[in-house]
Amino acid sequence: MSKNKTHGKANSQPSADEQISTQDQNFSDGHDNVSGQGAPDRPHTPDIDTVTGKPSAEDKNSAEDASDAPVEHSAEEKAYILSSPRGVKREVADGAFDPRTAAPKKDLNIEDNLELHSMTRSERRMARKMKYKKDTEGMSAKEKFSHFLYCYKWRIIVSLLIIIAATYTTVSIYSNTRPVALAYGVVNSPNPFKLDSSVVDDYKNYYHMKKSDQVIMTSNINYDLDTYEEDYNTSDASYTSFPTLCYEDYYDVIISDKKGVEYCSYFSIIHPLTDCLTMDLQSELNNSMSDRILYTEDSEKQSEAFAIDISGTDFAKGLNLGYDNVYLCFPGTDERNIETARKLINYIFDLGLYDVSSESN
Repeated sequence: MSKNKTHGKANSQPSADEQISTQDQNFSDGHDNVSGQGAPDRPHTPDIDTVTGKPSAEDKNSAEDASDAPVEHSAEEKAYILSSPRGVKREVADGAFDPRTAAPKKDLNIEDNLELHSMTRSERRMARKMKYKKDTEGMSAKEKFSHFLYCYKWRIIVSLLIIIAATYTTVSIYSNTRPVALAYGVVNSPNPFKLDSSVVDDYKNYYHMKKSDQVIMTSNINYDLDTYEEDYNTSDASYTSFPTLCYEDYYDVIISDKKGVEYCSYFSIIHPLTDCLTMDLQSELNNSMSDRILYTEDSEKQSEAFAIDISGTDFAKGLNLGYDNVYLCFPGTDERNIETARKLINYIFDLGLYDVSSESN
């Protein structure tokens, strides 16, 4: 008996699905009433059988039908739901202009990209040309020019940038592939910005070299053994890139004062004259210009001939170095370095080693 009472009590409570279905139905009914009449009706209370304590069969069937069938909306409600933004509802005040209902401007040009895409290239070009002609109809020459700039300004800018970049790249590639007439470094000049390179141009003319032949010059280099430890800086080109390029035979000659030569010889940036001058040039220096040979110490404290004194020459004076005692030393030992050094010494002292009347690079 108690079992039956318990069972009856349990059956008197609706299931979870029935409760959710009833809530959905009540919410839908309430929404319909709000949208249609402006005031919600009371939720329907199911009839309870007084004998069994269960909902009546009619209400039970209606609840099951409501849970199984989806909520249906009228066409007007569907349109309202689709047109309303999600979140906060946006409305236009009564009597105010709603831009969403405005018709598109009559003069608004809308290109059909799909239609243009289906055309051939010549047809697209013709269609754009006709449209441009129609847009500029009745304009003066000045107005047409302004309209052209307005419509195609970005194409013009991009085209100019491409042309400039291509020209610069072409010139750079051409210049870098030209022969090197002279690659030199200037050491310890007090004002490297006042250096005069016109004497180097005269050197090129002396050998009938082409104007496009490269002249490579590095001037902001400072060396001194007495202040080396104080001056050393890992971000200074004097102690990083310049020595590295010298070791790779990039430079033909170094023009320096005596302190710079002493530093370069001690740190093996330059080579002894016997390693970088031809035999005939060494003989000429030892016989007629022995007093111009400068001896300094290498890294092992051995004294060797490392530089040639060019003080007082037109070449040294024309450079405007900022000091009077000028020396020529040599960091490269490959074939091009040796030949360039020979030509430069011949030019400075006019030794007559070349027939310059027919010399051509």
